[in-house]
Amino acid sequence: MQVISSLNLTNIERLLPKSKKNVTKEYPGLNHLFQHCTTGLMNEYRQIEKTIAPEVLSDIAEWINGL
Repeated sequence: MQVISSLNLTNIERLLPKSKKNVTKEYPGLNHLFQHCTTGLMNEYRQIEKTIAPEVLSDIAEWINGL
């Protein structure tokens, strides 16, 4: 709800310097805080128990380990 990734991701990718270190990924069903959500609205944040989706943490760790 805060940022529509499909409208912004292509421009972000276009503006990033060309590098194998740069990775972009869209996470459908996650809110701006990388939490699984239903509405994506800010008032839903406090109702979600998980602080960050496990797949995001896994992707971040994989990216760091690949540097």
